[in-house]
Amino acid sequence: TASPDGRRVAASVLTKIYVADKSDAAPERLTSSDAWEFKPAWSPDGRWIAYVTWSMNDGGHIYRMRSNGSGRPQRLTDIPAFYTDLVDRPDGDTLYAMRGNEYMRHQTFSEFTGLGIPLELISLPAAGGGQAVIGPAHGSRAPHFGADPERIYLYDDKGLYSIALDGSDRRDVLVV
Repeated sequence: TASPDGRRVAASVLTKIYVADKSDAAPERLTSSDAWEFKPAWSPDGRWIAYVTWSMNDGGHIYRMRSNGSGRPQRLTDIPAFYTDLVDRPDGDTLYAMRGNEYMRHQTFSEFTGLGIPLELISLPAAGGGQAVIGPAHGSRAPHFGADPERIYLYDDKGLYSIALDGSDRRDVLVV
């Protein structure tokens, strides 16, 4: 994932988050955690990288870490679950993610067929706190923002659509 200024990239490599300047091929490990780290997402100002952890037994959480690697990771969620597809709201105040049941992930996940578990779209303060369920994802993935910061866009098997931040007012954008 490219940083907002386009100068750096963050990636999950062999279950750890690494950050590198695009002009330099030497990536540096973001954390020293033993957790499995995935799905890095930059804050709009580039100062933070949010990411998810997954474990074999205990579920996972959403964390954030300063993008320069200083300090310690901050756990943002209080409910262990399967988290994926993080995105920051353009104002940097709210994170959005997909959340699913960790037990069902172990029963149905396939690298080749994708997720077979129901996911829900959630939001939480970017600095951590209570999670709000926006609604069931109904097979949608990849939440992201466009020009309007009051709408979030998602893909499903029919194409691209947007919803209001409370989950209402679905609008099809591109139907395939």
